[in-house]
Amino acid sequence: MRYGPVRDGRKRWVLGLARLGLIALLAPLVAAGCGKKSPTTTQSSSPPSITTPTTPAVTVTTTSPSPAPTLTPSPSAKPSPTPTTTTVVPPVTATVQINAASGSSMTAKVNQILSLTLGQDSGAAWNFVTLPNNGVLAVVNQQSFLPTPAPSGVTEEFRVTFKAISAGTTGFALNESVGSAPPTMAYSVTITVTS
Repeated sequence: MRYGPVRDGRKRWVLGLARLGLIALLAPLVAAGCGKKSPTTTQSSSPPSITTPTTPAVTVTTTSPSPAPTLTPSPSAKPSPTPTTTTVVPPVTATVQINAASGSSMTAKVNQILSLTLGQDSGAAWNFVTLPNNGVLAVVNQQSFLPTPAPSGVTEEFRVTFKAISAGTTGFALNESVGSAPPTMAYSVTITVTS
């Protein structure tokens, strides 16, 4: 883009603005000042005045979103089924303490957690004589620990945790013994798991 020889400060100023891409903003102001001089005009020795344009005010209007348009199906169109979202929330089940007397029966629901706590003599250990059917009732954890506060006469406790897996009936039996000595105590229970 060639503008010819630069003869005065106004054209130099216009050229600088054109390079910056501002000529479109200031074109009306520059056009008035860059017109040809008539022979009757006298030139002043003072520099030309430059008017700085003011920035127009910007108004921001916020509106609430408009409601979604209502679609009316044409007579030949078949309505599509409305998609549904299904959220699966796993059931929250509290741990059920097994309080059944030895040799008795009890019921539980699928996915329920069951816990059995037995007193254990010092130096003794509880061991499974009969394990439950793992497809119905699974052993999750077993541990011996020192209770706080300890019940009278109990030095340790044994806890076994089960999870009810599926509907069915199963049982288990535990014996407490010291080493290879005969059992000092026994516990057994039958559990029916329902869905």
